[in-house]
Amino acid sequence: MDERLLRFFKKISFNDVASFDECTLKECIVNKKDNYWTLKISSPKIININSLLSLISLCKDGIEEVKKINIEMYYDNQDDLDILDYFMYYFRKEID
Repeated sequence: MDERLLRFFKKISFNDVASFDECTLKECIVNKKDNYWTLKISSPKIININSLLSLISLCKDGIEEVKKINIEMYYDNQDDLDILDYFMYYFRKEID
């Protein structure tokens, strides 16, 4: 795992690090005016939906010095079954 990404996970106390094992932090955009960050994370494969949602949930309220942290994921490969898992998650969310 990318050292910068690992440091970020430790900073926000994110525990599901194993799901992001092959990921790298492509870029961190700091918006000083509005006090938020945008992290661009690259992965060779689609991350498990629950792991990604856990990270997004943890980041939405930011950290002490940053009001909000946005996560953008970039995937090298997209397996049809992984995309279906994401679709079904949101479909079930709409039904419930």
